[in-house]
Amino acid sequence: MDAPLPFTLRVPGKDTVSGADVSSTTYRFHGLLHFDGASLHLEWTGTADIDEVAGADVRSETVALPAESLALPVHRIRSVVLHTGWWRPHLELNGGDLHALAIVPSEQRGRVRLYLSRGDRELARQVVDSLHEAMVSASRPEAGEASQGAS
Repeated sequence: MDAPLPFTLRVPGKDTVSGADVSSTTYRFHGLLHFDGASLHLEWTGTADIDEVAGADVRSETVALPAESLALPVHRIRSVVLHTGWWRPHLELNGGDLHALAIVPSEQRGRVRLYLSRGDRELARQVVDSLHEAMVSASRPEAGEASQGAS
């Protein structure tokens, strides 16, 4: 797969109130997904928008978050499903164990949703088809060995 698939992650914000002080943090993450036939590569970065009110002082700040990445071998992926509805098309990845996707900011119980632009649905279908083929091949290593031994 040559073309990277752009995605966004949805991460809940954080609001705190302490007496007369109020703080609100909103996160925005975006990234790219690449599949090389053996591993799924996710890379992402984002920002945190911090708004604070302390008495009569108001402060707003945008903080760049560090770029991160994850290379996930096909055998560590339990399932991948593409939801292509008009509203909120997304790719749902389920890791083979609870720690497979733990580094991804929006991960919950071994699952990550990568939200897609509607215009990227066809590219997402291609990625999912390639992933499914690789997952089937990885689950049957003896089939490949048997056909090589028969030659």
